[in-house]
Amino acid sequence: MQAKTQVTLELDKILSSLTTATLTPLGAEIARELEPSTCQDTVRSWQAQTTEARELLNSGEEIPLRGIKDIRPALKRCRIGAALSPDELLQIKDTLRAAGQLQRFFNGKEARAPYMAKLAGGIGDFRQLIAEVSRCLTEDGDIFDEASPALSRIRASQRSCQDRIRSHLEGYLRSSHWTRMLQDAIITMRGGRFVLPVKLENKGDFPGIVHDQSASGATLFIEPASVVALNNQLRELERLEAEEIERILHELTGLVYGQVDEIEETLAILAELDFITAKGRLSLDMEATEPQLVSEWRLLIQRGRHPLLKGSVVPIDVHLGRDFTTLVITGPNTGGKTVTLKTIGLFSLMFQCGLHVPAAHCELPVFNHVFADIGDEQSIEQSLSTFSSHLLNIVGILREAGEGSLVLLDEIGAGTDPTEGAALAMALLEEFHQRGCLTVATTHYSELKTFAYVRPGMQNASVQFDIRTLQPTFELTIGVPGQSNAFPIARRLRLPEEIITRAQSFLADDAVQVEDLIRSLTEDSRQAAEDRQEAARLRREARELRDEYRDKLEALAAEKNELLADARRQALAVIRESKMKADAILGQLRSTRSEAEAIALRKEIEGEAELIQDLLADERPTYEDDELSEPVDVAVGDKVFVRSIRQEGTVLGPPEEGSVLVQVGSMKLHAKLGDLRVLPAAERKRGAAAYGSLVRGKSSTISPEIHLRGMRAEEALAQADKYLDDALLAGLSQVRIVHGKGAGILRELIHKLLKEHPYVEDFRLGHPNEGGTGVTVVTLGRG
Repeated sequence: MQAKTQVTLELDKILSSLTTATLTPLGAEIARELEPSTCQDTVRSWQAQTTEARELLNSGEEIPLRGIKDIRPALKRCRIGAALSPDELLQIKDTLRAAGQLQRFFNGKEARAPYMAKLAGGIGDFRQLIAEVSRCLTEDGDIFDEASPALSRIRASQRSCQDRIRSHLEGYLRSSHWTRMLQDAIITMRGGRFVLPVKLENKGDFPGIVHDQSASGATLFIEPASVVALNNQLRELERLEAEEIERILHELTGLVYGQVDEIEETLAILAELDFITAKGRLSLDMEATEPQLVSEWRLLIQRGRHPLLKGSVVPIDVHLGRDFTTLVITGPNTGGKTVTLKTIGLFSLMFQCGLHVPAAHCELPVFNHVFADIGDEQSIEQSLSTFSSHLLNIVGILREAGEGSLVLLDEIGAGTDPTEGAALAMALLEEFHQRGCLTVATTHYSELKTFAYVRPGMQNASVQFDIRTLQPTFELTIGVPGQSNAFPIARRLRLPEEIITRAQSFLADDAVQVEDLIRSLTEDSRQAAEDRQEAARLRREARELRDEYRDKLEALAAEKNELLADARRQALAVIRESKMKADAILGQLRSTRSEAEAIALRKEIEGEAELIQDLLADERPTYEDDELSEPVDVAVGDKVFVRSIRQEGTVLGPPEEGSVLVQVGSMKLHAKLGDLRVLPAAERKRGAAAYGSLVRGKSSTISPEIHLRGMRAEEALAQADKYLDDALLAGLSQVRIVHGKGAGILRELIHKLLKEHPYVEDFRLGHPNEGGTGVTVVTLGRG
């Protein structure tokens, strides 16, 4: 792609915005140097990467790119054997730590962001290097005493020596003999040695070495003779400290050098991830979408907005290459013709840079060349649109343009005699058309309107003008050339009618006919647009009605489910009470010796059972008579429907004396063959998954263990209560409640619930092999 074309179409300004969106100097470099690609596979990959980043950011994910520094100068110094400074080592540590955080961020995101996750997977393992730098260096760049045993000993000796020096000097401060000679009773330092501030007049009376003098000359800074040896010892320790620090820094530099290649590879990965993230961030900022790559030489832009225009922007719809390859746009000045040209060209360049474009929908090929002759390098941002053509530029375009080229020409043929300019423009458009280029040209020449109208493969388009406001509407209409508005504008501005009539008489007949044709086409196009808008409105209303009724149906279904849930809760309550009664009755049956009493008690049980069946009637499967067939040859394993109890079951044994053993939930019963109906084939296939009764069907679905860890107290108690009911109905005698250890609050609440539950016979904490205090084992009884 020509560099001049990129500047003309203002790609450089888009790349500047992209650079601003990066968070690291490394990513910014890639953004600044980005060039459009002419390889389909590359463009497809770039676009997919941008979409990955956009979707991650749009979901609220914050991709951790902070803390990454440009450590390449430090690595370069490391390669030549120089010892790195503490600041350089800290920058390397911080960058590698940020790299580790980025790698962990992308762990598990292979499905959502496959390219970025794979890229992050290539980040090296620098944990040992990071740990060693952290062990030796403080965040301020100082060296820890513990960085080495030698440094620890040296610094301990320094502190001891300093304490002895201070002790000596404090003796001077406590002595009245010496304090009268001091300017101030303080200990200070000069040239790295401890000194005392002595008055000038006492110089001869104070034995020691003068190291400095105050600006006024009244104070001498003297090192007492008694501490000279100690100060010398301290300076020697400082020298040893500096040597040890240098050794430590060399050692840390050696660790960096050992992984310098891996660090540089990681830096390249960090730069790439930052660059891709910036593309996603720019896409969100521009409210852009990923264009669809097409293999044919055609383009489609729906509701496209030039990304550099601010404020309210009228979007454009344009297509090219399917029915025609040359588009001639006419219309008023400042009406948006040049903006349309630049939008088409800039979208193509952005697409081939892997950037999304601000449009509702866009289909673009990967052009071999994009050429633009847009006059005086106007600035879209200043809303200027006066250009002159550059014939020399067009000659350069002709040297390279061919199939796979996009050619954008602003005010083609302008700047010379109108007749000759129009003829030259027609010849150029025909040449580009014959070469297979996709060409978009703007013009003021009426001759080009007729030329595009009659030439196969060419089409007119126009930007509209509002006669009432005398302002362009910036709307692009394909298929209709721009109208001449000179006479309507003149009338609007109250030019005398006789002058307008005289001017019209000077027009050639064919010019008048052309304008009449254009006016007719414009009206037809306007009517068609209104019809499309009306059709779209009706479709929108139909969709809204559909959505409204779907929402109503969903609300009704939810209400039905809630009613069923309420009924189930009521049924469970009755079941609990009935079971208690039944247990009591069965106890009486076992102890009674009166047959009459036994019969009465059995009837009472049957009454309770009928009550439960009535409550659960809505939850039982129902079948029409014609859906079921009477059993002829019932075999073991057949699925049947027991009519008397309205439950599904499985045949367990062969028929004997007109009855058969059937498993219904957790209950086995002998049923008469006449009471059975064979389920339809579709129901038999369901097997164990068939819908059973609320009471007896639980056994196949209830686990002997429930996990409550991580739940809020209220939620956990509700789940536990429901689970105990379900376990009881399923016939389980012992269950495990996993509540976790923690602070023991949830365990205490569960135990309180168990103490109050009527069907809990006993409970205890789990043995070590059962989960210990994090588990409660519950024994269920009859209540």
